[in-house]
Amino acid sequence: MLQPRNIAWLSCILLLCLLACLYGQVTTSFDSAGSSRTMLTIGMGILGLASVLLFPKFTTTRATLLAILIPAIIVRVLVAQAAPSDDIHRYLWEGKLLAAGEDPYIALADNPIRQPYHDAHWELMNHRDQPTAYPPIAIFAFSLINKLGYSSTSYKLVFSLLDMILIACFLALLRQLGKPLKWAAFYSLSPIAFLAFSAEAHFDILMVLCLVAGILALNKKHYMLAGTALAFAIHFKLMVAVAIPFLLWRSPLKMWLAFGLAFVIPLIPFIDQVESMLAAVVHFGSIGSFNGPVYQVLQLLPTDISGVYNQRILVNGLTATFYTLVWFSIAYQFYRRRLTGLSAAVSALTALVLLSPIIHFWYLAWLLPFAALSPRASWLSLSVSFGLYFLVWQQLELNGYWAMPVYARWLFWLPFIALSLWEVLGRKRILNTSVRKLTTKELTDISIVIPTKNSGKGLLDALKSIQQQSHSASEIIIVDAQSTDDSLTAASGCRIIQSPAGRGLQIKTGVESANSDWVIILHADAQLPHNALQLLSKNIAANPAMVGGCLGQRFDSSGAGLLLIEVLNEFRAFFGRTSFGDQAQFLHRPTALKYSCLTDQPLMEDVELSDRLRPLGDVCYLGNEVTVSAEKWSKHPFWQRFRLIVRYFFLYRLMLWKPREQRKLLAEKLVTEYYPPTNS
Repeated sequence: MLQPRNIAWLSCILLLCLLACLYGQVTTSFDSAGSSRTMLTIGMGILGLASVLLFPKFTTTRATLLAILIPAIIVRVLVAQAAPSDDIHRYLWEGKLLAAGEDPYIALADNPIRQPYHDAHWELMNHRDQPTAYPPIAIFAFSLINKLGYSSTSYKLVFSLLDMILIACFLALLRQLGKPLKWAAFYSLSPIAFLAFSAEAHFDILMVLCLVAGILALNKKHYMLAGTALAFAIHFKLMVAVAIPFLLWRSPLKMWLAFGLAFVIPLIPFIDQVESMLAAVVHFGSIGSFNGPVYQVLQLLPTDISGVYNQRILVNGLTATFYTLVWFSIAYQFYRRRLTGLSAAVSALTALVLLSPIIHFWYLAWLLPFAALSPRASWLSLSVSFGLYFLVWQQLELNGYWAMPVYARWLFWLPFIALSLWEVLGRKRILNTSVRKLTTKELTDISIVIPTKNSGKGLLDALKSIQQQSHSASEIIIVDAQSTDDSLTAASGCRIIQSPAGRGLQIKTGVESANSDWVIILHADAQLPHNALQLLSKNIAANPAMVGGCLGQRFDSSGAGLLLIEVLNEFRAFFGRTSFGDQAQFLHRPTALKYSCLTDQPLMEDVELSDRLRPLGDVCYLGNEVTVSAEKWSKHPFWQRFRLIVRYFFLYRLMLWKPREQRKLLAEKLVTEYYPPTNS
C-alpha cells in the first residue's frame, strides 16, 4: 500500500508531466501568447519544488537515482515539442558559415557579401544588423551539431543529452559532498533548466556543463581534467571568467598548466577573430537593458544628463564600477580564507548576473546547479517567479514592443529580494565569518549526546542504530535525568552522566563534557540512518564554514498529518536554517562553547541553538533523516498538538531580536503548559 508521501510525490510528478505536455502544445511558435505560458511555467515551478520536499525515502541508491532521472527525462521529452528560441537560427546559420570556411566575425549577417548563404534560418535570425557575440569554440560546436541535421531538432537533442550529463555530474558532486541526491531535482525538475535547454535550445548548457564538470573533477583531485573543463567553460561563455580564478588559485601547478593549454590552443586557429569577438561582446552588453534588477533601478535615478544614450553610458559605468568593487571584495574575503574557492566563484558569478543590464530567464540556469547544491529559498523562488518572463509576448501583442510589463518585472524579482533580505537578517551576516583549517581529528571524531529520562525501549533502538554506523562514533554520552525505569541497562559501553531534568540543561551538560569537535544531539526515541556519521564527516570536509545544523526527520508511522509535520520541519530547516531536536541537531563544539550557543532553558532549546549558531557560519540541513517515534503525536488529538507547537514556535520566533534572558523567561513560562505536572 502506498504511503501518503509516495502518493503526494507521484501526484506532483504526474501533474508536472501534464503541464509540461500542455506547454509543448501551447508554445507552437516562439512568440506564442505569454499568459498561458506564464501560468503553466509557474505551475511547473511549484510542482518541481514540491516534489523535492515530498521525495520518498527509497531503500536503495539505484531507486533514488531512477526516481530523479526518469521524471527529468520525461519532462524534457514533453517540452521538446515546443518551438525553440529564435537564437537557434543564428546558431545554425553561423555554424553553416564556419563549416563553409567563412569568418563569422568579419561581416554582419545582413552584409551583402553574405547573400550567397541566405536561407530560411537567415530569414528568421534575430539582430542580423549586430555582430556575433559567440566565442569561436561555440560557433565550432554549432558547426559540429549541424552535421547531425540542419534543423533545431539536432540542437534540442544534443542540448537535452548534455543537460542529462550535467544532472549526472551534479548527482556525483552531491554524493561526493555528502548531500542528499534528491536535491538534484531542484535543478532537474526546475522549468528554468528544461525550458532553457530542451524547449528553447539555448547553448548556455555547454558552459554550465563544463563549469560543473570542472568543479567535480577538482573535488576529485583530477586536476588536469578540472583545468581543461574550466578553460572550455570560458570558451563557451566569456562571462564565467569572473569565477574561474577562485577555483584555480590554490590548485596545483598541473591544473594551471592544463587550464592554460586548454585555453590557448583552441584559440590559435581563431586568433585573428578574438579582438572582433570581444568587441562584439562589449557592444552587446552596452546597447540595451532588459530585466536587470539593479540596472533598471539605477536607470530611475534622476540625472542631469539628457538623452537615453548618455544615460545608458552613465548607468553602464556605475554598474561596471560597482561590480569591480564587489569582485575585489569577494577576492579579499577569499584571500583572508573567509570564503571557500567554490563559494567565492559562485558569489562572483551571482553578482555578475544580478548587475547585468540584460537578464534572460536562461541566464538563471548558470546558477541553478549551485542554488541546488546549497538550497536557499531566495534562489529557488526564481524557479516559480521567472514564469512572468513570458509576458513579454503578451506585451508585444498588445502594445507592439518587446518588454515585460512593469508589474511583471517587480513580481519577477520581489520574492527573490524579500527572501534574500529575510535570509540575511535571519543569520545576521552577509558573508561567512571564517573558514576553518580542518584537522584529521575533526573529520574522524564525532560524539553523540543523548538526553534521557525513562526512555524505555527507545533508547535501546537508538543505541543499536549508533552501533550499526558505517563510521563509528568516538563516544556516546547519555545524560540521564534520574530515570526510574531500566532503560539504562542497555547503555553498556556508553558514558553516563546524571543531570537535573530539563532537556536544555541535559544537552548543555553532555556537550560540555564531550571530547570531540563535533557533536550530534540524538533524542532517545530517534534512530540514525546507517551512514549518518559518514555523511556528516563528508559535509565537514566539504564545508569548513559549517558550524551546525541537523540531519532531518522521518516518523516511524505514516499518515497525512505526520507527513505535514515532516514537510514543514524540512521546509523550516531547509530555508529558515532553524531545526528542532527531533531532527538530530549537530554542532561544532568549540564554536558553540566559545560563543555560548548552548542554553539550559527547558523548552525551545533547539530553536535557540539554531539562532545562536546562524550568525557564526553555515547552519546546514543534511537531509539524511533520522527515524523518530510518532508516539507523542498519537497520545493527543493531532490538531490540538499541532496548534500548540505552531503557537509556541511563532511566539518564540517573535522574540528573536529580544535579549536572551527574555527568550529564556518565555520558554520557562511555556514549559508548564507543554509538560503538564502529571507527565513530568
